Amino acid sequence: ALAAKEKQDLSDRYGKFAAEAAKRSSDAEVRAMTAERSAEDCYMAEYMTRHVGEAYDGVVSGVTQHGVFVELENTVEGFVPMESFPNSDYTFDGVLSQVDSRTGNRLTIGTPLHIRVASADVASGRIDFFYAGETESK
Repeated sequence: ALAAKEKQDLSDRYGKFAAEAAKRSSDAEVRAMTAERSAEDCYMAEYMTRHVGEAYDGVVSGVTQHGVFVELENTVEGFVPMESFPNSDYTFDGVLSQVDSRTGNRLTIGTPLHIRVASADVASGRIDFFYAGETESK
């Protein structure tokens, strides 16, 4: 066992180095994960370019002021702008939902939606959908 003084000497000598090494390692891991996600998004967009115009059932996976993200059964996720919902007046509640003031209909995480693929951009990894009516499987 190391004496208390030897432990302190080791801590003084290598503590700052270890902390900096851990921070650099964590930063590198975050960059790698971000690059991996970006590559996956591009691959999914490439796949979906062959399915533009096709309709799918999905569920809302995210809600923003300008629209909702919908995840399909095949794990592809795309954005549905609020303008694609006809005859509606949706307002973002600032947290988790878009609420239609006319009907009271609420779009929140887990809401099933029927969508159609509008576009897929391989370079950016962006996939856009538009609302295509109620889900077919209820």
